[in-house]
Amino acid sequence: MRIAKKSCGAIVYKEVDGKRYYLLVQQKEGFWAWANGALTAEGAWIPINDLGIVQVGGMEYYIPACSSVTEMDEGLYTQERKTIHEESQADLKTWCTKMRATY
Repeated sequence: MRIAKKSCGAIVYKEVDGKRYYLLVQQKEGFWAWANGALTAEGAWIPINDLGIVQVGGMEYYIPACSSVTEMDEGLYTQERKTIHEESQADLKTWCTKMRATY
């Protein structure tokens, strides 16, 4: 797979020997794909690089939603860009307590 990125008027190509992911869900390879990276089964967060590539278990995966390759095209991956991973300020116990009090 070839990924192109425009940089200062030049196009930079990077050869990627991996898989392309558009569905941001649990993958059969044992990790969760988010628009901005991957969460392993062990709980380790691995962010994508500038080109949208993340390396999990020795394999490279291309997640285009938040990559610099597609950032200029606002019409692409609009829903996928909403599924980003962010660290929470609350631990699970606090979240569950608030959820129970609310509902």
